[in-house]
Amino acid sequence: MKIFWSALFSLLWLGCDLTSSKPPIAEENAKLGQLELEFNHLILTRMHLYFTEVEPLSSYRGHGNPIDGAYADVSYMYSSLTDRFTRYFPPDQATEILSMYLGSDDQMALIGVMLATLEDTLVVDKVVPGSPAELSGIQEGDHIVEVDSINVTGPNISKYETLTAGGAGTAFKLTVLRNGVLLEFSVAKKVIVVPTVWLDQVDSIPVIQVDFFAASEDGKNNGTASEFTDALARAGAFTVAIIDLRGNPGGSVDECTAMTDALLDTGVIVYSIDRVWDEKLHISYFDSTDILPVTANSPYENRRYVFLQDKGSASCSEIMLAGVKRNTDWPIVGEQSYGKGIAQQLIYPTYAKGLAVVTTTEFRDGDWNNYHHIGIVPDYAVTDPDSALAMAVTLAKGTDSPVALARSSAQVIMNQESIARINFRLTHRPARPNGAWIRK
Repeated sequence: MKIFWSALFSLLWLGCDLTSSKPPIAEENAKLGQLELEFNHLILTRMHLYFTEVEPLSSYRGHGNPIDGAYADVSYMYSSLTDRFTRYFPPDQATEILSMYLGSDDQMALIGVMLATLEDTLVVDKVVPGSPAELSGIQEGDHIVEVDSINVTGPNISKYETLTAGGAGTAFKLTVLRNGVLLEFSVAKKVIVVPTVWLDQVDSIPVIQVDFFAASEDGKNNGTASEFTDALARAGAFTVAIIDLRGNPGGSVDECTAMTDALLDTGVIVYSIDRVWDEKLHISYFDSTDILPVTANSPYENRRYVFLQDKGSASCSEIMLAGVKRNTDWPIVGEQSYGKGIAQQLIYPTYAKGLAVVTTTEFRDGDWNNYHHIGIVPDYAVTDPDSALAMAVTLAKGTDSPVALARSSAQVIMNQESIARINFRLTHRPARPNGAWIRK
């Protein structure tokens, strides 16, 4: 995800003739809304990948739903586009949404567990190292039955959120069922960093699960790529590992390409087609770039990997999968991926301090195939999550990777099908093997 600060447009755009006399509030808001419309129309005509869909400005004036307030026409303009990833958020929503896109909620007050649902019971699926939960003694596999002596199972499962709400320092007691024995733990929330990469083992095979591609902070190497290489190092002297991208909706392109780079020694990961605005020439144009592995002699090249994907694997996950599929014979197991082969820039603040999320980039695989609305086809189609993991382990233990024939058949299917899945959100977390994840 790229972010483009809008000072450029503020300098170039000449529609800011506000009068010195202050009109009534309603009239002032209406004028601000129209200035915001003009500003955003300029953004779309200059930067949107599908700019030919953008109509003349007059097509949007006065067409918005009044219930949307001063920025109704702006919202109408964005909603009229077929690209549902290009969106507008008015000023009262912009800051919160920006934080969600940039992943700043990775640091929050939590006890440090990932919960799954199993038969109307919350089960501890993962425990964040060094978190209050781990320090108190809570373990993976614990079934949470009470919070402060109040039952949170069955029809009461929704009470968990309310009973554990609060900021740093909020304390409560959890009663868990472990191996048939009830145990009680006192925990208090604190601000922690939630990992995006988890390392497990199944039948002595390292399994590296990547939940999201979080960007590094400015000047720091603390994003998902750093967590990934650390997990590879902690996995030891392995010859084969499983990379689990199921439910991973994407994130930072820089992080996922760096991770793919660590595994590949040659070949094009993907091609990117970008719509670029040239400030000096005052023109827009398309620019094509091949994203290549650049790290020489990575210690994790020349090993075998098996990849897991599902219909929730999207965006940057598909960049990694496309690079793997084009350049290796490493098998991919699971469901056909989501099919998001585009990327957006965040433009903040807009003229009225709103947020514009605009598609500016399309990705193609190393054979120049477009996988947007199509997805990456697995070599071994397995829908059930447990069966998919079992298949991945079987392939990892084998000495062969007979995927060439499977890929030739899958490519035919991919070229014939176009899957347009709706209502996908960046915050979506598809169900894990034992149910939906809740981060607490």
